[in-house]
Amino acid sequence: MTRSISSIIDKIRSKEVGIQSIIVADARRYAKNATGSLTYAGTLYTKKHVNTLNDDDEVIETGNKQTNLSEVERTLLALAGKGEVEIRLLNGERIVGEVTEQELTYDVEFNSDTDSMHEGFCVSVEDCKHYIDVWNGTNHSYFEDFKGGTVSIRCNETEELVYEEEVR
Repeated sequence: MTRSISSIIDKIRSKEVGIQSIIVADARRYAKNATGSLTYAGTLYTKKHVNTLNDDDEVIETGNKQTNLSEVERTLLALAGKGEVEIRLLNGERIVGEVTEQELTYDVEFNSDTDSMHEGFCVSVEDCKHYIDVWNGTNHSYFEDFKGGTVSIRCNETEELVYEEEVR
């Protein structure tokens, strides 16, 4: 799954959680002669008192520590387009995917053996998933016409299919 830098930063900001590590799956995509993976230690971003490169760096409180979101963003900018990245948060959550600078939007798509339609949304994955959760199993919009088919979430920019389930 492709992840925009702003969506990653927003998720960390909303959870108010620190970074355990940032891992690049294939270090060769980042550095010419590298092998294996490349790991950025979380202490670069999260510790009791973080360092700031610029006076306007965004620093958030994460429990009894601080996280420098601006430094996380600078690292992610350097990793954009370099293959799959895994961000491990201190609460155990993981954010995994290809990092992009581009803000990504998503649409809801309906498919059957004979037809396909889409809603025309330009919203977040979370908004699309909420739409499906609320309306699947009802006769709202295309859900009635595509019962037994599939409803999915597709990225408008990359055309990547990120979620799919049966229309009930």
